[in-house]
Amino acid sequence: MSEDYNYRQTLATNDRIDADNEAKAQPTNEVKPQIEIPNCIAVVSSNISHLGYDEKAREIWVRFTTGAIWVYGESYPSDFATLRDAPSIGGHFNRFIKPRPGTFPPRKISD
Repeated sequence: MSEDYNYRQTLATNDRIDADNEAKAQPTNEVKPQIEIPNCIAVVSSNISHLGYDEKAREIWVRFTTGAIWVYGESYPSDFATLRDAPSIGGHFNRFIKPRPGTFPPRKISD
């Protein structure tokens, strides 16, 4: 076989590898639905990024820094206000909301 043939084969193989890698690197067209958090506010916390409150449903909405969204039901506006205004939002959440699933029934909305 000629050196020119081997060179062309190597180029063709490299082109196929490049095309395969490029296809793998392309972003998918899959779009995650954006979840609206009612009355959403950004907060300063190491574990919680956003809070919201749905007055009609009586639910506290929590978006964690991981992106996960959880809803805690059967809450009053005063429960939300106390959480929102706490010196440590994460500390208050971990002490008074998360450990009380009977009082604030949790529901995972997204990962």
